[in-house]
Amino acid sequence: MKYQSLLTLLLAFVCLSVFGQQKIVVEKAGQGGKKTLDFSKVRADIAQNPDPIPGLNDDMKFNQIISMEILSLEGSMIVEAYLNSTNGVFGYSGEMIRVGWKNAPQMEETDHIKFVAHLPNADALMYTETPDMGKIAMKMGSGMSMVSANFDRWNGSQIFWNGVRKTGNSRRWPHEQGLLLEEYKITDEGKTYTCWMHDWGVKADHPLAKNYIATAFGVGYLYNEKNKQLYYLHEINDGINGIAVLNIIPLDASAPKGSYLSRVPFSGKGYKPIGEYLAKEMGISNANLDQNVATEKQKAAEEENPELRRIKMQQAEKMGRISENLKENNGQFLESSDLADLAKAYTNPENQVSMWQIMDLQFQARNEEIQEELSDSNLEPEQRKKLNKQKACLANQQRVLETFRTREKNIKKKYEKGDPDDKMPDEIQTLYQQYASESAKACPE
Repeated sequence: MKYQSLLTLLLAFVCLSVFGQQKIVVEKAGQGGKKTLDFSKVRADIAQNPDPIPGLNDDMKFNQIISMEILSLEGSMIVEAYLNSTNGVFGYSGEMIRVGWKNAPQMEETDHIKFVAHLPNADALMYTETPDMGKIAMKMGSGMSMVSANFDRWNGSQIFWNGVRKTGNSRRWPHEQGLLLEEYKITDEGKTYTCWMHDWGVKADHPLAKNYIATAFGVGYLYNEKNKQLYYLHEINDGINGIAVLNIIPLDASAPKGSYLSRVPFSGKGYKPIGEYLAKEMGISNANLDQNVATEKQKAAEEENPELRRIKMQQAEKMGRISENLKENNGQFLESSDLADLAKAYTNPENQVSMWQIMDLQFQARNEEIQEELSDSNLEPEQRKKLNKQKACLANQQRVLETFRTREKNIKKKYEKGDPDDKMPDEIQTLYQQYASESAKACPE
């Protein structure tokens, strides 16, 4: 199985291009009146007294800001991420998205984002505020947040450590008496990446997640499960694009809560969980699902043709099963305010199989209706010709459906072993689009 590596994910924030070349320029830290972190205290700070992982309505506690420069052929941008090096939580403000990422494409939705926090298990907590909804908090569980797609591999596997090699080159940062950085290289899918890291040595008592990296931007603190050592990852580049630390700023315990340099720059208190906000709408949605299934079953029961009655009742039963899954996931969402719970029914393998079966049953039902109409001896020749054309069309559509249903099974089989690959959803989505196109072509005018 072909996996996308850690470094491919880390550079996902950079618009990659094969033309030209830019080098990372690391400025001296401490500019703008902000002091740099005393690195002699960093290792001890990571090892001791981890803060609890925050929930939706908790304070977001951090002890550092990592200021980074992301470079590509399209330009550069400065990103500042809050980091709690004791528990692996990192976050950034909505203002940073709008201002720091000024060269990146912006969406209207980002105007409403106040803060985003990423947890060590790849969940994300997002806080928004709009005139219509007010202050809303939501979770984006694994599979929904920007770091989730490859989280298991960059946070839980040894792909990076199995492939990376030390070159023997070294340098100091941020000045000649600063931290010793050593050069490492790793090759992935024909491209070589250069990393500059500092090895803090054996640290078996770390409170962080195994194979942990502190930020999704590619710089921060990594733990190597192979040799039980902690590393500071300062810079990654591929010769054209890259990410490098400009500064590490310690947060001030005495700064006012909510200020830029406070240990609690943001609090989730006062934000309504989105599940609570949408409870009424979800109740209406569940009632509509029940009503739709009841209507389909009633129609099936009233069907005079025994074969059509059997087919339509099967359809209604499968729709009912999908509806039950939807209602179950809606209930989980109301409890958790986790968008991943809301999305589960739409990625549920049972629901996907049922949808293919429902489409097949729809073809069967229409075919039975055509057969019934064709049995009329008084049918006009032109109408008979039209119905026979529809029957041939249905046969073609059923063949297309079976072909694509088999392709979907093969895609899922390809990814069923090992870590799930983020390319599978893309392949499935492309498959559905191709199916819609090919199904339409099965019935030419």
